[in-house]
Amino acid sequence: MCFKNIFARVANRNFTTFGGMKNLSVTYKNTGDLVPYVRNSKEHSAEQVQDIVNSINEFGFVQPVLVDQTGEIIAGHGRVMAAKSMGLPKVPCVVLTHLSERQRKALRLADNKIASKSTWNIENVVDELAALKIDGFELGLTGFEEQELRALIGEDGDILPTFEETYQPEQPRAQSAPESGAIDGRK
Repeated sequence: MCFKNIFARVANRNFTTFGGMKNLSVTYKNTGDLVPYVRNSKEHSAEQVQDIVNSINEFGFVQPVLVDQTGEIIAGHGRVMAAKSMGLPKVPCVVLTHLSERQRKALRLADNKIASKSTWNIENVVDELAALKIDGFELGLTGFEEQELRALIGEDGDILPTFEETYQPEQPRAQSAPESGAIDGRK
């Protein structure tokens, strides 16, 4: 195939799609019209919802809620809970009309699980927190707990080099040892 034919094929492509889906647009929907997914796998504590409220108050509602064409939430249950507690009449949403029922179910899980697989670059976290502290920013708005902040930058904002040595998250309870003669705890 000559270059001219390749160029003609590319020129005729519909560039309003990316990765097989149409361009996304944000619309504002009434908070009361959004329906939580009845089998949502993530649970949101009152403390986390308050953290989201604080984040929205500081930064704005910067992450739209993902919904299907009926208004059922795909991703953003915590944001909607926060919006309702704030009395927000509308929230930004992206309506995902291109997903099948199976894809919506999978995305609900993937949206949370894939994000949980990332790790922190502790040196960069410490640098960012230290800079924010120097600027007088309220560090609690970053989502880090007080214990984590103390472990990362110390009581007085002094940078501590050993986050791993100073911060130990709660460990799950140890299970009792399997009975003698049992394999993997089973007889």
